[in-house]
Amino acid sequence: MLSTTTKADIDRQSKLDKFLKRYLMGENKVDLYREYEAILRSAKPLDLFHISHFELGGLLPIDEIRRHAGRFVNLFSHGLNAYVWDRNKLPLIRLLLLENEAIMERLLALKPSLARDQIEKATGSIEDFLGEMAELDKKFIKMQNVIFPVMEAIFPKSAVFKVLWIVHDDLVEKRDKLLELLRSDPYSLSDLIKAIGEYYYELAGLIQKEDAILFPVMSEVMGNEQLEAMLQSCYDIGFAFLKDYNKDRSSKTIEVKESTITTNSGKITLEQFLLIMGHLPISITYVDEFDKVVYYNEQKTRHFPRTPQAIGREVRNCHPEKSVHIVEEIIKRFRDGSKDQAVFWFDHNDHKLLIRYLAVRDEHGRYRGVLETSEDITEYGDYQGVKRLLDWE
Repeated sequence: MLSTTTKADIDRQSKLDKFLKRYLMGENKVDLYREYEAILRSAKPLDLFHISHFELGGLLPIDEIRRHAGRFVNLFSHGLNAYVWDRNKLPLIRLLLLENEAIMERLLALKPSLARDQIEKATGSIEDFLGEMAELDKKFIKMQNVIFPVMEAIFPKSAVFKVLWIVHDDLVEKRDKLLELLRSDPYSLSDLIKAIGEYYYELAGLIQKEDAILFPVMSEVMGNEQLEAMLQSCYDIGFAFLKDYNKDRSSKTIEVKESTITTNSGKITLEQFLLIMGHLPISITYVDEFDKVVYYNEQKTRHFPRTPQAIGREVRNCHPEKSVHIVEEIIKRFRDGSKDQAVFWFDHNDHKLLIRYLAVRDEHGRYRGVLETSEDITEYGDYQGVKRLLDWE
């Protein structure tokens, strides 16, 4: 971590903690704000990562932090807005800010159509806007797979990243429901007004929190080398609405040493092994016995992206909060030996996927981790009868 915490920082964070405790206990909000106004106006983005109320397993459960997030940010808004930092110093931060600007441009362009007397005539524009918002997948994938893993390592107690992931999932769900509502016949105008308003302000609020809190903190606690590695991963995923930056600019290298893998079933070089893993029609992720991601095979066709930032990441942090309990149950049953496999299949982006979790055990039966495989089985329904002849032409 590049930043240093001073005695004044610790004192301010302690007072902000006391303020939040009293605020949540229901004290008179106006009097309480006046008492702490000077401290609130001096709040810095980094403070929010050192307040116990925003810690995992702290006084507030994650869903409560999520529910109060907008109100908390508003309470600290004077200090956050007054915080001065160099937005153009680091390429990754600059691109993330540009991406948010591009999203806000589209939100602001839509805003006139959301007036109650205009919205019914603007359903076509709203549907087009929601179609464009599929681009947000690039933003969410970058945050969940590149930014969050690095920030979790720096702030292991912070619940901020789990809360933001919940917001991502919520926005995806709200968009899908809005499109479903618009395409229903007839649709409820009051339901549409409420739903599009919720989507609009949740997305705008997410951008506000990133610009005022997350990105300034990233610039403060990360080194240039770390940010450069993250930038390469972000280039691979792409930036929403920034076409000029959506090219694969990474300089991936495979470290191949003079080595041969010899087993009872054959002998191959390390280079051959890596080529095989890259060409498998199945995506693989291996989590070791300490619940850390240690390997994934690199494929261009992965439906669930993996980045170098995932290596060493706690597997529970690789999943949205709503599915963490499933991951924990699988690991528990694999570890105690009562189960060896868990299988799921579902539709994802017009593809049918088959996901398997397999317990990995050594020759003595000891638990050594989990192997996750993901396979696209969309075409399996086409395999009828028998095909024995080559028909390339």
